[in-house]
Amino acid sequence: MNQFHSKFLKVPDNPYLRTIQKVCTSSNFIYLTLFFILALGVLLHYLGFSNAIGRSGAILVAVAVTLVYLNHYFIEVQSVLSFRSQQLKDLCESSTERVSGDSEAHQKLASLENFALQLDESVDSELTQNKIVYANLIKAEFVTGVIGTFVWGFGDLIPAFT
Repeated sequence: MNQFHSKFLKVPDNPYLRTIQKVCTSSNFIYLTLFFILALGVLLHYLGFSNAIGRSGAILVAVAVTLVYLNHYFIEVQSVLSFRSQQLKDLCESSTERVSGDSEAHQKLASLENFALQLDESVDSELTQNKIVYANLIKAEFVTGVIGTFVWGFGDLIPAFT
């Protein structure tokens, strides 16, 4: 989405959020991070840090809370994009009804309709990508939250079984 589109839609085009969106398009990165945090907790436990496994579970819960926040942010972006795009379509339709024989007005309206079409294509691709991100984040936040809570709560007991 270019800078003009993001100003019109009043959605910040944050490069960090774009990176997060790209990462969240594939859930593999999130699951590898989950595994890495758990493995680091187990490794630190065997190096002498007795609470490391439980603390890695607490970190996973913090990651799950962050994923919930990101998920809500992408839902908000999706609703703003849809709303603004629909507003522009409605504006074009109402303007078409009001423009009569004025050729300059027809030319401006054609330019506005062309912009609306380009914006609509941009919004559609953004919405498609956000749906993929949303689906991956839902799964990842659930798995990370459940595993993190379990490890945080019972992390001190896990080494007793090994």
